[in-house]
Amino acid sequence: MAQRARDLRALQRAPRRAGVLGPGLLRRFRVAVVCTTDDPVDSLAEHAALAARVDPETRVVPTFRPDRVLATGDPRAWNAWVDRLSEAAAVSIGSFSSLLAALESRHAFFHAAGCRASDHGLERIDADPWTDEDAEKAFARLRSGQALDAGEAGGFRSVLLHRLALLDHARGWVQQFHLGALRTTTHACAARLAPTAASTRSEISPRRSLWRAFSTGWTARTGSPRPSCTT
Repeated sequence: MAQRARDLRALQRAPRRAGVLGPGLLRRFRVAVVCTTDDPVDSLAEHAALAARVDPETRVVPTFRPDRVLATGDPRAWNAWVDRLSEAAAVSIGSFSSLLAALESRHAFFHAAGCRASDHGLERIDADPWTDEDAEKAFARLRSGQALDAGEAGGFRSVLLHRLALLDHARGWVQQFHLGALRTTTHACAARLAPTAASTRSEISPRRSLWRAFSTGWTARTGSPRPSCTT
């Protein structure tokens, strides 16, 4: 927080040249619509305030990004997020079907706020065989704080991706996938920046080898210092 406060103060002291800061750039390039990335539990209060503007030059609408429901590597963090989803949707989540009901509620809320697209940051698109019974069992294990094995996790992600796709199709949304995007690759950056879907220790660690390979190759090719993190 202290670093963020210093960054904000530095920005406030910077020269306010026309067209340099955000609104000026949007006007300069005549941007009609900006879509933000938003967690399903977000209140979208800022969006409500922006939507209340009279004749805005640039519309700002939310994008539904449910990555955290797929991030089962850390059951404690997953359950904490599910509790937040339960509160936001006003749905008691004690089964897989009620988890889907809560996601549907937030999907409808986002639609009413102008959202017309979902956004998914994935390392792969899971499409493993699954049944509703499998999904309920995996949900029960996670809700009790138990970790899923690789097969269970893949099946659980598969059923969730399928059901989320059905929600998008029903409301005529665009569904976007970002494959292989490495987010929150270091604990230091995760502590400084807003947490993302992959901010848990168990999900950062497996990515370190990929990041090291990329950053080492970057230095070898360019001679530049090794990058420290990405967001």
